[in-house]
Amino acid sequence: MFYNEFSPVPALQPFIECIWSISSNGLSAPADAGTVMPDGAVELVLNFGEIIERKQDFDRSPISLRHMIVGQMDRCAHLNYKGAVDLLGVRFHPAGAFPFFNVPLNEYSGRILHLDDLARHLERQIENRIDPKWSTQLRIAELQRILIETLRYNPVRDHTVELAVRVIQRAYGQISISTLLSEIGVSKRHLERKFQQAVGLSPKLLCRILRFRRAWEKIDEPGPRDWADLALSLGYYDQSHLIRDFNQFAGAPPVRLLSPHEAKSES
Repeated sequence: MFYNEFSPVPALQPFIECIWSISSNGLSAPADAGTVMPDGAVELVLNFGEIIERKQDFDRSPISLRHMIVGQMDRCAHLNYKGAVDLLGVRFHPAGAFPFFNVPLNEYSGRILHLDDLARHLERQIENRIDPKWSTQLRIAELQRILIETLRYNPVRDHTVELAVRVIQRAYGQISISTLLSEIGVSKRHLERKFQQAVGLSPKLLCRILRFRRAWEKIDEPGPRDWADLALSLGYYDQSHLIRDFNQFAGAPPVRLLSPHEAKSES
C-alpha cells in the first residue's frame, strides 16, 4: 500500500489541510487494512478502485461505497478492502468542508454517505470531468479546479467558527472553553450552535479530538516514552486521563496500539 499527501493550491489552503492518495498499484490489498482514527476532519473520498468496506464499532454492518463523504468521527473506524485500492481523498480543516456543502454538518457526524446524497452537483462534475485512467497528479489538478468552482456557488463561510478553530489548533486542543470564548468574544451558546453547524462537533469535543490526534502522533514516534510525562505534556490531568481518551477514540489503551515489541518494552 502506498500513501502520499499533497498540499492544496493557495486558493484552497484556507479550507483543505491536505489531499491524499492510497494505492495498491493494481494489486489486491490485504483484506484488513487497519484502523482510521478521529482527526477532527470531514473528508471527501473518491474511489477509483474496487469497492471498499468501512465498518465502525457502533455499526457492525459494513458500508460499501464509491465516492463518499465521511462525516466527523468521534471513534475509530475499520477499513476492509476487496481487491485493488485506488483512492483520492480531501481532508478538510475542521470548518473547511462547510463552504463546499452548505449543510449542517452535525447532521452527518458519525456517518458515511454517498457523495450524491449530499452534493449531487459535485458528484456529477467529478464523474464527468475526472477520468479514472488518469495519473494521480492529473486527477488532483482537475479535482482542485472543480472545488474552486464549487466555492463560487456556495460562498457561505462562518468566520467566527473559523477563527475559533484556528485558536484551538494553535493550542493543539489544550485550551479551556472559557479562554476560547474570551478570545473570540462570543457567548458559549452562540458558539456551540455555530460550531455544530459548521464543524459537526462541539468546541469541547474538537479540543479533545485534536489533543488525542497529537497524542496519537507522539506515541507513533520511535523510542522510549514515559506515559505520565507524555500525558502531562499534552494537557491531560494524568496518565489515566490519556488512557480514557484512547479507549474512547481509538478503542484501546495506547500500549495496545503499539507494535508487539514496543508494547513489551513499555509494560
